Amino acid sequence: MIDEDIEMKDETNKNPAVFNIKLENSKLPFVEKYRPYSLEQIISQDDIIQTLKKFLDKNSLTHLLFYGTAGTGKTTCAKSIANFLYGEHKTGNILELNASDERGIDIVKEQIKSFCQTLNSFSNFSLNTNEKNSNFFKLVILDEADMMTTDAQSALRRIMEKYTNNVRFILICNQIHKIHPAVQSRCMRFRFRPIKNEQCLKRLKEICECENIRYENESTLKTIIQLGDRDMRKMLNLLESTFMSSSNENYITTNDVYTTAGLPSLQEFNSLLNEIKENRNIGIAYNKVNKERLNKGYSIQDLINMIHDKIKSNSSNLNDEQMRKCYIKLAEMDYILRKGGDEEIVLQNFICLVREFNL
Repeated sequence: MIDEDIEMKDETNKNPAVFNIKLENSKLPFVEKYRPYSLEQIISQDDIIQTLKKFLDKNSLTHLLFYGTAGTGKTTCAKSIANFLYGEHKTGNILELNASDERGIDIVKEQIKSFCQTLNSFSNFSLNTNEKNSNFFKLVILDEADMMTTDAQSALRRIMEKYTNNVRFILICNQIHKIHPAVQSRCMRFRFRPIKNEQCLKRLKEICECENIRYENESTLKTIIQLGDRDMRKMLNLLESTFMSSSNENYITTNDVYTTAGLPSLQEFNSLLNEIKENRNIGIAYNKVNKERLNKGYSIQDLINMIHDKIKSNSSNLNDEQMRKCYIKLAEMDYILRKGGDEEIVLQNFICLVREFNL
């Protein structure tokens, strides 16, 4: 089988990180195509990776709990551990479940328990060291473990304790407070921090080079990072969709990014704000902005987020007291929208906010 090796050099490591992209997988989405295969390729989590490598080098591992915001590499890290332990021979040695789909106690008592009761398929033979190892174990990866029911977590903690000699668990979640304290106490916890902007930018540049994607300037990629909120999954999806929808072959601009994300460009957004401030009649301003919003499909939530970014960057030159009042009003609008409130009423509040503080 022919492999297409794409090299991605990481300045933090002496050895370059290499993504082995098989030809039959070349049509996969960027999220899967460029998913790191080994621990060395994971970015922005150096302390966690160094600790895990020490465990793996000794062929020893405790139960692990990965938590943190979405798109920071938790699932990728768990899969990289599995790749290190088993390589291409993962069948029979790994049980990977998404707890948001399989979250009840029956899954724990039947599927997980049955898997834990059997020995690994290599009869305690370590693939990495090629040496006999009486402590060689199988692996259970539970993604989105915070979605499991209380009963399921209660049953899980007993299984984790009973089958420690045979199985290791890796639990992955976004909200650690939803994991039962007794389950947490049986795991070594690792918090995955949001990826640093400079590392996001470096990785996006590498992928653009591999895919032969040309971009207007560095601000184009920085816009992707800002809209992706340092979630690598969001960033790669936005990069790919912008690339695929661009009218210029293999070339993307900052406006293309905003259009693909369904957002007004900065110029269009500033034009909306000027329309609000220049019309003395608030009713006329509302009608014009609402018509523009409906014609171009802008979301009120996105307008609120953009005005929040403007206030946060202090480009509006507000004092501390004005910023505090703006944040309170934005929080109220956001709450109304999330509770299913009327968008037109929220838009009226948005227009009043812009006019009151001359944003």
